[in-house]
Amino acid sequence: MVQYFGILNVTPDSFSDGGRFVGEVEENEAENNNPLSLSAAPLYQGGASTEKVFVDKAIEAMNDLFGAGADFVDVGGQSTRPGAEDFGWEKEWSRVKEILEGIKQQSNRSTEPFDNQLLDFSKISLDTKNHQTARKFMEMGGRIINDVSGFQDPGMMEVGAEMCGQIPSVLRTAPLDPRGANTSDPLFIVNHFPGETIEDAHEQKIDSINQVVDELCKKRDQMISAGINSDSIVLDPGIGFGKTMALNWQLLEFPVYVENFSVMIGSSRKRFIDEIERLRGGTMERWFEKWEMSEKDFEALGKGRFSPEANRVVERIAVDSGARYVRTHEILGKKDRTIELRDDEVSEGDE
Repeated sequence: MVQYFGILNVTPDSFSDGGRFVGEVEENEAENNNPLSLSAAPLYQGGASTEKVFVDKAIEAMNDLFGAGADFVDVGGQSTRPGAEDFGWEKEWSRVKEILEGIKQQSNRSTEPFDNQLLDFSKISLDTKNHQTARKFMEMGGRIINDVSGFQDPGMMEVGAEMCGQIPSVLRTAPLDPRGANTSDPLFIVNHFPGETIEDAHEQKIDSINQVVDELCKKRDQMISAGINSDSIVLDPGIGFGKTMALNWQLLEFPVYVENFSVMIGSSRKRFIDEIERLRGGTMERWFEKWEMSEKDFEALGKGRFSPEANRVVERIAVDSGARYVRTHEILGKKDRTIELRDDEVSEGDE
């Protein structure tokens, strides 16, 4: 069964939801801020500006994602959009630390479920490309790392191997919880990232799905050689990072090419969705036909990449192709989680 990663960006400049949970404050406000309060924790100070994270607001948003049906929430402190600032791990950690500590506190003392879902720290994923940030998360008890840069940092391999080594082998055979996730095993999501920096990656225009498969599988083998359990590795083809618009669409079918490994698809609100009309009638037409896309689907896509209806069509293709995980900004609700069914295929007895 497919599982969903809700997205929580603790950044001022993410393309979709930047600035919701972190922003700049005046110097006097920063000085007067109570560091013991979870509502507005002081963060990184650089130059004339000071950043502040809104912890309570972020945790409320996280509860909303879990309440809507998310299986995990992916927390990130650095934007990867084109033109985003590429900075050191200290600033990244300062953005996510207070939120992670707040989640940890609530997770430890929670006794009642929120919409049938405890705010469980083991269901938190950290979106980072820095091994120092990943290590601090691991020391807090974190078990899921999502590295958009494709484990280029050698230290990330070491952290991954340590995380696998810390889990006794007997626990790796633990039964699945009711939502389908083994809460003992760590997960490492490795993205296809065609460049050394964010800017490098976005300047590429790869057009071959075989290149993505070959390069990502090579990285997977390197991770296994470094001591990371193969069953802890999740492959993400990196939709939106250095690919042509047509290839971004084709990569929705990436799971077909790596059947023996779990795949995450992160297509949510990405620019390729807005290119649908330009691609119709060309070489992509056979792909659209294979996916049995209807005029109703194209109408939904025509509403644009920030439309829930458009993202539902895209995510349905990924799920039909065998994606194990979907990373998304909006959880459409537990009723809508059977997204492999089109609206016109759902009978009165379906949920």
